[in-house]
Amino acid sequence: MPTVTARDGVALDVEARGDGPLVVIAHGLWAPPTVFAGLCDELATDHRVLTYDARGTGRSDRTGPFDLATDAADLAEIVADQGPPATLVGAGAGSSVSLHVLAERPDLVTAVVCPSGSPVNRVVGRGTDSLAGSRSVFQLLSEQAQRDYRGFLRSIVTSTNPQLDDAGVGERVAQVVDYIPHAVMLERLRAWLGDDAVAISRSAGDRLTILLHGDDAWSSVEAIDATRELLPEAQVLEVEDGPLSRPDITAEVVRRVSGVAA
Repeated sequence: MPTVTARDGVALDVEARGDGPLVVIAHGLWAPPTVFAGLCDELATDHRVLTYDARGTGRSDRTGPFDLATDAADLAEIVADQGPPATLVGAGAGSSVSLHVLAERPDLVTAVVCPSGSPVNRVVGRGTDSLAGSRSVFQLLSEQAQRDYRGFLRSIVTSTNPQLDDAGVGERVAQVVDYIPHAVMLERLRAWLGDDAVAISRSAGDRLTILLHGDDAWSSVEAIDATRELLPEAQVLEVEDGPLSRPDITAEVVRRVSGVAA
């Protein structure tokens, strides 16, 4: 696999396919690049789609630190090496990394699309039935993450992937454990939870698109309206189904923001 060398010499594994405007998938902590295979298939017909292993994961060098500033610098290096500008598709913690790249290197980024896990879910979810708005849920999950890695992942994967049966959840957990070491996960999780999601999201203006749907344990219908109020310049779209379960939905949005006709 080809690699991109970060500023401190760390080798980052990348994989690209297709031709057209560059799209880079910045996956979340518990969603390895394989989770985005359907979206990559959709977009590779008219885009150059790139996935990568962040430092400390997959086939990339296992050298830290594993914080947002370093991860954003690494992603910026990948985009600069592979041919900017790029549309960044950020999921979960990947949305924060993508937004930091946009804030620090706007010349490298066309737009940021968040198809899974709004960067401000924890803020707009307060006072609603969504799991993202519950501080006690995050406290319990944070404690579980430290003492029981597999149990923590099972809780997260089950709540975010209602389409998976027990066998599917077990398979995903095994993939994540093999992909990202426990200590690396904990360091990145702390960095993600400590980020000022509202400020970095507002700084993106209309170059941020967030896909939400009401039938989501980590969001809610109320959170969709609250997100629009909190981020008035962003494109907040309510979609009919899970954007990763329906990769065609996300692909159409990416085409729109990247300037490629559907």
